[in-house]
Amino acid sequence: MKVFVLLLSVFLLLSSAFPSTVEMHQDLLRSYQEFEELFGFSPEYELTILHGTGQEHARVRDFNGSYEITLYTRDYSEYIARHEMAHVFHLEYIYKLGYSPDQIPIWYHELVAVKAEQPDRSPIIMPSFRLGVFNFTGYTSTYPSSERLSTFYRAIRSFATFLGARVTLEDLAMHITSEYLETGDMESAFKSVTGRNLGGWIARWRFVNFLPVIGYLLLVLLLVYFLTVRRERRWQEFALDQDLIDQMKK
Repeated sequence: MKVFVLLLSVFLLLSSAFPSTVEMHQDLLRSYQEFEELFGFSPEYELTILHGTGQEHARVRDFNGSYEITLYTRDYSEYIARHEMAHVFHLEYIYKLGYSPDQIPIWYHELVAVKAEQPDRSPIIMPSFRLGVFNFTGYTSTYPSSERLSTFYRAIRSFATFLGARVTLEDLAMHITSEYLETGDMESAFKSVTGRNLGGWIARWRFVNFLPVIGYLLLVLLLVYFLTVRRERRWQEFALDQDLIDQMKK
């Protein structure tokens, strides 16, 4: 009896740890319906769900307009479904404009998908000097190495959070995308749609990430200044006796 109870407990624990395929299908369907309304079209896709080992990453494979989404039950969340479905719709949108997805930088593809993860929430950006100095826009045609991949996504997620409601998913996935494909200039594409070029947005995002370091440096400077002034004032309190100085000279 004890063995049965133990096995049942393990089964229930594992069942709660991993989402069911039905739940994953429902998440994808909700995302699909939302993006279908936003983009105004209905792309077709195939879905593969695997258990995985925890080392794999969900992905979308593009076969010239035919899409295959692969999800893993390990480390799954609803935001992963939104992320991958956003890729499908963004890719299809680019094809419908008459361009190839390869003409869009990799970092921008991921920015659109990461932005889609944040539909009904306004997460607070956590400043990070490491993310602030990471040049995620440098990855235009290839992904970072496995050692830098996590920082790459964290930096993009931080930037997407910083943009907030000022630059919407519709702006990124449609308006800036189409503007960039027409002009080939990401700076002017952002300027045309948001009123500020990409460099301006990134500069402000970096400043927010550098705030803790700037605050620390200011604190150190104030402490040094305080100690220096106090030391000078303390020395001024010790007025030397002129008679004693004259005796020492003799």
